[in-house]
Amino acid sequence: MSSLFNDGCGCSGKTESANTKCKGCVCELLAQLDDRRVSDFCTNGGRQRLLIKNKGAAQPVSLDGTGVPTEFTLENFDRDNCCAVFSFEMMTGTSPVTTVRRTFIEDCRSIAGIACLGEEGTTGTL
Repeated sequence: MSSLFNDGCGCSGKTESANTKCKGCVCELLAQLDDRRVSDFCTNGGRQRLLIKNKGAAQPVSLDGTGVPTEFTLENFDRDNCCAVFSFEMMTGTSPVTTVRRTFIEDCRSIAGIACLGEEGTTGTL
């Protein structure tokens, strides 16, 4: 069975480039998602939907203040500086309520895990 990661788990520091600072399973998975090498794994034929759990956090990232995990889409991953650029949707507090798209940028080395969500209401792999 083939692995999603170049060296099995991606945790030994072996990556596509020996010069990268971005080591670890999450950074490698983000690089592969950015290259669309594992797009079917995270999209299940639809829109990419991800949950992010940061190191030291008990729950996935929630940006709306309610504690409900925010669903992200990876827009770009920079292997040189380890920055992952995600987009997410949130509701405006004005009337009429509308959905707006926002940007969230995070260093992949701060992320403990990513959950790829399947169809609405189902969770893929963490």
